[in-house]
Amino acid sequence: MSIAASRRDFLMSAGALIGALSLYGCETTPNPSPTPPVMPPTPSPAPVASAFPMIVDASARIDASKAKALKAQGVRTVFRYYCQLPPSIPGKDLQPEEAKIILGEGLSLGVVFQHYNNCFRTFENRWGKEDAEQALKMAEAIGQPKDSAIYFGVDGDWPWASLSDAIVAYFEDVNRVFEGTGFDVGIYSNGCTCNLIRTRKLAKYFWLSGS
Repeated sequence: MSIAASRRDFLMSAGALIGALSLYGCETTPNPSPTPPVMPPTPSPAPVASAFPMIVDASARIDASKAKALKAQGVRTVFRYYCQLPPSIPGKDLQPEEAKIILGEGLSLGVVFQHYNNCFRTFENRWGKEDAEQALKMAEAIGQPKDSAIYFGVDGDWPWASLSDAIVAYFEDVNRVFEGTGFDVGIYSNGCTCNLIRTRKLAKYFWLSGS
């Protein structure tokens, strides 16, 4: 049984509208009465914000029709996932042809590694090294350019002081693997965890999650 498979089995158990001006004193003969003041224009209503944000993340495949639909709604950037194989969710893993579709539609592409990173066992068991190695393999497969970032998820809100050491160790392992590769490390997590990793200088980019 592969590491990824055993890990999976283990963890699975655990407009603007302007008002028309009224016209006064426009008769063909002079109007002896005082000309009423011109009413000011009706203020333009504030533009209605799109229901879609400019950046979305998706754990499912983005095909050509979905990429076009996202762009039509004002989306500019799509985040997709790197993960161990098989993925925890079918279609979660970003594929090379999918990356070409997203970029070909004129969208920007970002990536985050997340494979049971909502389970603390991932950090207790020091899986940072193998996660970083898998992330680099997937980055190479899609042709991700150097000097760009790969985010790593810490998607949980666990008791803080007692669990921080394992998270720090995970990112230390990620940084060791990334050393000399040209890729930057990012983190996707809650504010406390992002700040911890920032102060330890273990990530360059920070994505504040809802966890």
